[in-house]
Amino acid sequence: MRMILIGIVMALACATPYQQEGAHANLGADGGYSSESLTHGRHVVHASGNLFTDLDTAMAHARTRAGELCPAGYDVLDSAAGMLPIVRPGLVNGKGPSVTLFVQCRPPELELGAAAADDRWWCVGSSNAVAGFCERQKPACQARRADMEAKGWLQDPCVPRLAAACFRSATGRVVTRGCSPTVAMCQSARDTMLFQIQRDHDHDRHVLSECALAD
Repeated sequence: MRMILIGIVMALACATPYQQEGAHANLGADGGYSSESLTHGRHVVHASGNLFTDLDTAMAHARTRAGELCPAGYDVLDSAAGMLPIVRPGLVNGKGPSVTLFVQCRPPELELGAAAADDRWWCVGSSNAVAGFCERQKPACQARRADMEAKGWLQDPCVPRLAAACFRSATGRVVTRGCSPTVAMCQSARDTMLFQIQRDHDHDRHVLSECALAD
């Protein structure tokens, strides 16, 4: 009994450790992480702490859990995808801080070496508010990257990936496919094209599909 009381006192006097929510609730260790899988590699990650936990620690726990769910990395979805992170600093109604993130797992990168010779996808991440893109062949990726860099849009280097997220569009009778490193980037590019079509009253261009992973 004495050891249980000591455990409760220690738990109440310390910040919430990285633990699954409810794992040590019987010892008074409030908070922890929880997660829920959505579709297309998306997850909702929540982390909370007790009154001895600061907001940075809660955020770190949420990001640690997101990293476990997405071994190849992830992107935090924002208002462009209709999903804003929810951050509560704590001390509201006597509760500690909490963080809720909506994350999009990145497709696994293709290992360099013999596997890379297959040139499945070559992708560039986003930077300077310019969405990333993917091409089937490395030379095509490098040429497109060089063209954008010449216009002052600095881009990350082309890297191999096993999969990309793509949508189809048409200009007249010509159908093309626009591909990006992540579903979130693909959706952003698709939404931008829809906006341009509506703004310019362009009846010659059409978006034909939603974004979907392509291997």
